[in-house]
Amino acid sequence: METHLSEGFFLLSETDKTLSLHWKSGSLKYSDFRLMAEGGTAKLYTCFDENLRRKVVYKTLHDHLKNSPIETHRFLREARVTANIAHPGTLPVYELGRDRNGASGHRFAHAGAAREPQLRAGTRSTLRRRRVI
Repeated sequence: METHLSEGFFLLSETDKTLSLHWKSGSLKYSDFRLMAEGGTAKLYTCFDENLRRKVVYKTLHDHLKNSPIETHRFLREARVTANIAHPGTLPVYELGRDRNGASGHRFAHAGAAREPQLRAGTRSTLRRRRVI
């Protein structure tokens, strides 16, 4: 039986699963990471949220930039600004946190398989360094 989202659809049985007494929180609730795209400062992965039973996009800085105070500041600013934008062309930010190794990361909504090519096409410009004035 298929357990993950496929082509933007979900199985009704996925919504009936019980939440374990020892439920996963933070980055532990995400599994099945697959590299989707990468830019100059960050990588985008698709992954599966085990608690909500949905596919999301996870963004994190490249390993060599994770200890950079400047890049971390920009990354956090981007997540917080994006989380406050409601626009059809902007994926909502669901969560900001740290991964299992302590690095910052944020999770975006995944708008389904039909939106993935659009997201891929915009990734290069999306991941470029931006200045907020």
